[in-house]
Amino acid sequence: MAAELAKRCTPDQIKSANPYLLEFAIMGDNRHLTNTLLDKGFPIASDSAMLIYSAAQNKDVYLADRLIKAGVDVNSQNHAALRTCMDIMDHAAGMFLLKLGADFQGFLNSVTNKDTDKSPLIGQKKEFIHALENYWETSINHSVPERPENDDDLDMEQE
Repeated sequence: MAAELAKRCTPDQIKSANPYLLEFAIMGDNRHLTNTLLDKGFPIASDSAMLIYSAAQNKDVYLADRLIKAGVDVNSQNHAALRTCMDIMDHAAGMFLLKLGADFQGFLNSVTNKDTDKSPLIGQKKEFIHALENYWETSINHSVPERPENDDDLDMEQE
């Protein structure tokens, strides 16, 4: 029903809709509504990381491409989607984001130098970084990214 209502709206009406409508459509796997909103120029909410993460989680290349074209940021300045993958240990979605163009080196630098929750990268987070690094080296970059001098640097708490 929401998709039919959206279809009847003008682009201006769509732009004034609830800013989370697109997120709800994507999270609810409502492709018809998602496509209608994107076709009509629905503005991307400030928290675009969750949108691209949802596409990555479902390995939905078509949706990810549409979101990127609509303005979702997948670059070295926005590591939120990769951080979400790390927080819930979703290796496959993280690898998909790297395939889409997320900057692994920038992400690695951000979590080893400025970890926002001030906790050390140990255990599963460290394993996640190693898994993404291996994927990056073998499938995306084909060269070794700059790493901290030793793996113990991943464990250090940031000041």
